Amino acid sequence: EAVPFFFTLIFGKGIRYAGHGSYKDVIIDGSMEDFKFVAYFINEADTVTAVASCGRDPIVAQFAELISQGKCLGRGQIEDPATREEWTKKLGQPLPQVR
Repeated sequence: EAVPFFFTLIFGKGIRYAGHGSYKDVIIDGSMEDFKFVAYFINEADTVTAVASCGRDPIVAQFAELISQGKCLGRGQIEDPATREEWTKKLGQPLPQVR
């Protein structure tokens, strides 16, 4: 399944975005001031609909791969900063289906 993916380079800073859909909340991991962050866009059902990053590769590509496998990422999997990126180690393991 194709996943919308956008990437650009502005003033020497790479920005990546993958996903689509509406969102009600954004969880920022890292420092926007230092241009090293990941933004998780979360919808009404507490599902991550998109991820954007700057200076934090390859997390956006990993999210796109997760979605292309028909899996989803929930708020509960990213709320704790200490374990926020644990989901990336589970790309090959079953997660709840998106549809």
